[in-house]
Amino acid sequence: MIDVIIADDDVHIVEQLSCMLTKEKDIRVVRTCSNGLDTIMSYNSLRPTTLILDLDLPGVDGLSVLENLENSVNDVIIYSDSDFHYSQIGDAKKVRWVIKKTSKPETLIPIIRKIKSEKDANIYKNLPTEIDKAFKNLHFKQNYKGVSYLKSAILISYPNTNISLKGILDKLEEEYACNPSTIQSIMQKYLRKSYNEQKDKNIYYEMFPEYCGDEPSPKTFISCMINYLNRIYN
Repeated sequence: MIDVIIADDDVHIVEQLSCMLTKEKDIRVVRTCSNGLDTIMSYNSLRPTTLILDLDLPGVDGLSVLENLENSVNDVIIYSDSDFHYSQIGDAKKVRWVIKKTSKPETLIPIIRKIKSEKDANIYKNLPTEIDKAFKNLHFKQNYKGVSYLKSAILISYPNTNISLKGILDKLEEEYACNPSTIQSIMQKYLRKSYNEQKDKNIYYEMFPEYCGDEPSPKTFISCMINYLNRIYN
């Protein structure tokens, strides 16, 4: 799902954009802001996919808003009639596009989807590194088959949140040319071994707040890891 914040003090513009965007099945407007301070706080708290920003906001103006956005890289669409020059933007890499309000509002939709696509590609590129860091924290031994299977399962699951364990195992069968039940058994044995060898069991609760119980099953562990990665990227 593509999360959007609209920052504009013109009620009619906000209503027009909100109505248009919510008709798209893959887009939702998570907040509308009518001033700069609310925009900064909402963006930094909600971490939307993109921010549609008017520069003529009361209080803190749009250019000042840009300077105070955390982790904003190429995900802001300036939607304004204000005349300004790019040199006025303190951190131009935060701006993906500039559109005049005289343009058709529909031009926003493909840009919003493009931002989402670029973010997803960047996240997926960094996933193996983040998974390795998590496994290191859990003291997983990287040269075990069970670790390789678990890592591949997480990489399969992350962009396919609705995939079942059977679907994951079927894809792992294709990747490793190994029977799905054997793969599942190896993952389970490794999780049991690593959990029993882990002296500080609190690491599981620190990394996975939703985790409860003893040794995790492959399905539970994969789910916990997806939630863990989502917290990192969101």
